[in-house]
Amino acid sequence: MSFEDQWVEVNKVPTRILSWGKSPTQDLTGVQELFLCISGNPGVTLYYVTFLEELHNRTKVPVWMISHAGHELPPSRHEPQLSLPPLSDKSNEALYNLSGQTQHKLTFIQSHIPSQSTLEQHASKFRIYFGAKDYWCPVSFYSNLTQKCPSIRTHVISRKVLTSTP
Repeated sequence: MSFEDQWVEVNKVPTRILSWGKSPTQDLTGVQELFLCISGNPGVTLYYVTFLEELHNRTKVPVWMISHAGHELPPSRHEPQLSLPPLSDKSNEALYNLSGQTQHKLTFIQSHIPSQSTLEQHASKFRIYFGAKDYWCPVSFYSNLTQKCPSIRTHVISRKVLTSTP
């Protein structure tokens, strides 16, 4: 099955959304489950297509993939409607730093996913894994997350999460 490739503006930043099943622009009435996948860093969405397509094929649940703010450029056919706020403008730094990236995802969830209460009710089902030797995400993020969201299960594993060898 193919996916839908869309661009939406989130916090003034063009954001790529890939979707299988219902998309963010469709009526989600009656949708009880949804997989929202947030890319790693760098936030390139196409890297995950094979996995997400298989996830959708096996579950028949809508799957959405969101890029990080500023990590993908909208195609020129969208110009000038969608253009990235320049990082050279100091007032835009907050759009792209860690706090900005977090707010970017929260804003998308609040504006495109119907019931946030469902997220809160099921927070204990979330799983987040930190690789202690991956270095791209400081283990201190693990500590911060466990303090701010104690109902989300977080794990630090001693080996790399992603590796090129088995």
